Amino acid sequence: MLSYLLSACSAIKVVYNQSPQLTYWWLDGYLDFPSAQSPQVRMELSHLQQWHQRTQLPGYADLLQKVELLMPIQIAPEQICSLVDDVKSKVETLAAQAEPAITTMALSLNADQIRTLNAKYAQSNAKWRDDWMDASASAQAKKRYDQLLDRAEMLYGRVTATQKGLLREDSTNPRYDTRLGYAERIRRQQDIAQTLQKIAQEQPKPEQAKALVQGLFVRSLTSPDPVYQNYLDGLVQDGCARFAQLHNTTSVEQRAFATKRLQGYARDARDLAAVTMR
Repeated sequence: MLSYLLSACSAIKVVYNQSPQLTYWWLDGYLDFPSAQSPQVRMELSHLQQWHQRTQLPGYADLLQKVELLMPIQIAPEQICSLVDDVKSKVETLAAQAEPAITTMALSLNADQIRTLNAKYAQSNAKWRDDWMDASASAQAKKRYDQLLDRAEMLYGRVTATQKGLLREDSTNPRYDTRLGYAERIRRQQDIAQTLQKIAQEQPKPEQAKALVQGLFVRSLTSPDPVYQNYLDGLVQDGCARFAQLHNTTSVEQRAFATKRLQGYARDARDLAAVTMR
């Protein structure tokens, strides 16, 4: 989760101001908004971004500064997992703020849009199975390795042969279970489609609709399947340990590179937040 935050920050100034439009296009690809719905969805996304820019970006900058302060020193897995908890808390805050907008959108959906959503899920799932479940173990490991290498080089710059070895070891971690991950993917998609369909068909009162959306977010952030949730928790713990292990092999130059990069991310976040205060 921490690596995803860093990936997002690497292009924050490029895409942040366009995030309502980009998010609209992404949602439209799943729900195919008719012209009557588009203005409301666009307005809600714009309001959500304005809230996020004004109230959340300073906290993101503070979190990045916390990561920056760890770069010059040896770190423990517990320190990384603490940062992951911070990121999860910020995701939960964003989800809570988005609930009214999602509720309004859900109440305006029709049966054709739910069918479009399910069709899009089927299309994306076919690609996911091709990339992961149907691929050989070596192909899956190569894909994971490439992802891990990209994230490591994004933070530390060029990595050494020894560090690449650690990343290759991580990519073949026997804990990875694509079938369990796919089952959770399907569960979440069905949960989303069924919840949206229930709201669209039954047209409950706004308070009831909001409660349904809130429940959906809770189940998305913490799986009701204890087997999957235990699996995910184990992956996070492993990820914290492996990140710490990799970091503790880095050179002074690599740590300086990471510090400078994180300072740039934090500066971008503060600059964007400052725009709303002028």
